[in-house]
Amino acid sequence: SLFGEALPLTNASWERLDEDGNNCINFSEFAEWAGPRLGLPLGVKHLLRAERAENTETCAILGCPCEGFVSRQVLVARKSRLRDAQQRLWKTMKFATTERGQDRLSICRCGHKHSAHTKFSQVISKNEVPFPTYWNIHKHVKQNSLGEGQEFSNLEEVGKHDLQRFQELFDETYRNIWTRDRRKHNPEKSQVPRGYKVTSALRCENSRFWREYAVRKAEILQDRAVSDPKNFVSYTSVKSANAWVASGGDSERLSADCNEWYLFHGTSRQNATNICHNDFKLSLAGGVTGTLYGRGAYLAESITKADEYSKPDANGEYAVILCRVLGGRVMYTDEDVPDAEQLVRLCIEGPYDCILGDREKLRNTFREFVFYDTENLYAEYIIYYERLF
Repeated sequence: SLFGEALPLTNASWERLDEDGNNCINFSEFAEWAGPRLGLPLGVKHLLRAERAENTETCAILGCPCEGFVSRQVLVARKSRLRDAQQRLWKTMKFATTERGQDRLSICRCGHKHSAHTKFSQVISKNEVPFPTYWNIHKHVKQNSLGEGQEFSNLEEVGKHDLQRFQELFDETYRNIWTRDRRKHNPEKSQVPRGYKVTSALRCENSRFWREYAVRKAEILQDRAVSDPKNFVSYTSVKSANAWVASGGDSERLSADCNEWYLFHGTSRQNATNICHNDFKLSLAGGVTGTLYGRGAYLAESITKADEYSKPDANGEYAVILCRVLGGRVMYTDEDVPDAEQLVRLCIEGPYDCILGDREKLRNTFREFVFYDTENLYAEYIIYYERLF
């Protein structure tokens, strides 16, 4: 078990661990496999460190210490072992057979696909990516309180109009559905609230994280342009994204062409602030929500589901992050007991960008969205609220 959760290691997991096929596991093989899956402090960051040159490409997979993409030759033994059904599936995709696709899906020495790495020159390019027009940072620039190109990470209070929109978002995505996770994380009062009352909210304006997100969005759109339309499914039924538009939110803010949505992430007030300033961390991802689909960042389209993992502050208020996310190419699963190892591989090595676990279809509960790449997530709002019983 890991952090109190069962950690099944299938035969496929062990085969994936034995990278060179010699029936022995060395430390480098274990470190590569365990980084994005277990969130363990492996002490190998210095082995994957690169000089911050203009073409350095850092890995954005949760928990990966890689600071520079270095292509590696895939071993013959590994090629033969990985020819399973899912591997053959993505080999048939038009995108995977293109020159761009082969480059984007090439594997780094850290074990993750090239498309999960972002060029450092892109990250530090301060003037090419515009910030949203509704951000307060534009006022600071006009008032000369922020120099041009200067990095910033601010939490700005939102107005009454936004608070009303968030309240409508909560009301529209509310579901009176109980799951075992609610009892697990709220043992003293495990019933589903009859509703929620939004009390205040902050918008995260983080220059670096926004640029990373914008660059990844552009890359996914370019990937789709060379993909077979049959291999890219647009998910237009995401409840929180539809509720955002219904509440009067800017419909052009979210791009259906790359499955861009708003999703909830329940947490504590302190963790929400840390995520906005320091990004998602694997040490927290899955530690609360479980590891059914591997150790990634779990998000929900229903406030009721996200609320299961929210923690009260000293004043009894709860916090949830409203994240802007890039679903990209979605790996859908409605399996009751999914193969977590296979799902993680499909995202960090294969052509998929996130997992959609359909527990709504299986158990009439909630759909879950799981991400392993931090640059597909932008934590845009922290919303504080009260539970109503």
